[in-house]
Amino acid sequence: MTDERVLMEREPESGIARITINNAQRRNSYDPPMRDQLAAYLDELADDDDTKVVLLRGTGGYFSSGADMRNAYGWYGEGTDQTPHSNGDGSTTGNGKTTRRRRPSQRRRLAVDRRTFAFYHELLGYPKATIAQVEGLALGGGFEIALMADIAVVGENT
Repeated sequence: MTDERVLMEREPESGIARITINNAQRRNSYDPPMRDQLAAYLDELADDDDTKVVLLRGTGGYFSSGADMRNAYGWYGEGTDQTPHSNGDGSTTGNGKTTRRRRPSQRRRLAVDRRTFAFYHELLGYPKATIAQVEGLALGGGFEIALMADIAVVGENT
């Protein structure tokens, strides 16, 4: 299953493939499924002998504003441990059975962070020439993607 927020097209006659972050309404911020789709396309193109160059770009006048931080812990999944919710006066809400979710464990957060760092590491050592077509915003992880490319062509509006 592909994520339509990341697009890939190939031109076998020129040897160029284009991967486009297609999330302009969020200034091409990305979440874990988008990053996984980007990685899957990169893996597929690495094995394609007809592809010599991979162009990375965004839509709507933005390269990428990086990781979508609307729900920072959403990257790590939901916390599973339940704890009683205190009213601050020693009592608990309602019948004492109301609970709240704890943030995901450090172990889970580190595992996700390692996968994220592995993505950047693999992009840095990618076996094909990579070009980042940077326009508009290149923030956070978007800036890191631009830095990992072999060449970054940066627009005046960036």
